[in-house]
Amino acid sequence: MNHQHEQIAKYAYENSVFYREYMSGQLSQDEFVFEKLPIVSKEDMVASRLPLCSPKQLILSDEEDIITMSTSGSTGKMFSIEWDRRDFVCSLTELWILRKKYYEIRPNDKMCYFYTINRVGREEALEYRSGHTLGFSKILLNEKRIREIYQKMEEYQPVWMLLQPSTACMLVDSAKKADLVPIQSVRYIELSGEMLSEGQKKKIEKFFNCRVANQYGSYEFNSIAYECPYGNMHVMGSNVYVETLEEDSEENLNEEVTKKEGKEFIITSLKNTRNPFIRYRIGDRGLLNYKISCPCKNHNPVINLTVGRSHNYIECEDGSRINAYIFLRAVDNINLLLDDVVKQFQVVQRAVNDFLVKMYLDDRSQMPEVQEIFEENILEEALKNAKFEYCIEEGYMEAGREEKLMYFRREMGMDY
Repeated sequence: MNHQHEQIAKYAYENSVFYREYMSGQLSQDEFVFEKLPIVSKEDMVASRLPLCSPKQLILSDEEDIITMSTSGSTGKMFSIEWDRRDFVCSLTELWILRKKYYEIRPNDKMCYFYTINRVGREEALEYRSGHTLGFSKILLNEKRIREIYQKMEEYQPVWMLLQPSTACMLVDSAKKADLVPIQSVRYIELSGEMLSEGQKKKIEKFFNCRVANQYGSYEFNSIAYECPYGNMHVMGSNVYVETLEEDSEENLNEEVTKKEGKEFIITSLKNTRNPFIRYRIGDRGLLNYKISCPCKNHNPVINLTVGRSHNYIECEDGSRINAYIFLRAVDNINLLLDDVVKQFQVVQRAVNDFLVKMYLDDRSQMPEVQEIFEENILEEALKNAKFEYCIEEGYMEAGREEKLMYFRREMGMDY
């Protein structure tokens, strides 16, 4: 086999415990053909309880050489992903090359970002400085703290920022409200982690008066596609192999809906040899254009996301809004303390101070402890009167065909 995606697929089915023992039974008896390999989902991996790495890696790996990330993505399904440090660095090489080529951004340029959780546990540092980066926690993101963060950014003088669109818009709105001027040192902003609307992009560009680019990625793969100066999201061809799901019959999509929303992306990691993801359903939908001729001279296919990760905010009794990442952090801490008991969750705001918390647990008997830790981690003063009702799900919750299952949904008020 000559192609990289075929080579890593064969490696996975020969070495990974999950692919060798759980998925091999789904292979046809024909010759090993990539296009005939089964499509895999996060549910398959979690349900199997088998490691993605090889037996040798399980026994001989040095913990210092392993990067572990826990993610729910936007779907709320808790999942740990491991990278060998060398593979992790290699997976980001193309992105750094393009950052330099397109926007003159280098690894040693000062950068600001926001993190969901930096140090697992009940106490989280509100900011974290390392090397050329300054990060800020997403907990307690009220207007007062956002203004304080903005002023710290001005003192730090970053060259660029890596933000989610909703966080960037919060920075802009708070700065305008406080009559703060744009940070003069910032000449590039990269947006990732959520669906980006054209209105959001223009709003951020106008205020900061700098280049703004979109980057599409996930913890499973790192960068999947990156926006060039001409507005095209090119696939990171050295890092991932992207297909679209040809058959939408299980979702009962008609031709008109498929044409509008595109097809579901199926992605294969080309770099992660410790946790290989082969023909993996990431849950996002869109269009994949192989024929576009772009002035930037990047000949990789172009992605146009139509359904992906978006975000919402908690609406509080005093009229303020709080970032819903507080719920993700609460569940991260539950899983730290109770051995990954929460497999999936969703929080629904039904009214001011009225929340429904849906959880799929590995052990239902631990619900009282889960509830206690969850509420201990809701530290925001604006939610001091909030009431939480809990619902234990029998299995994984699924979204409709038009959107991913978000870990937070607001059923009252207007979207941000």
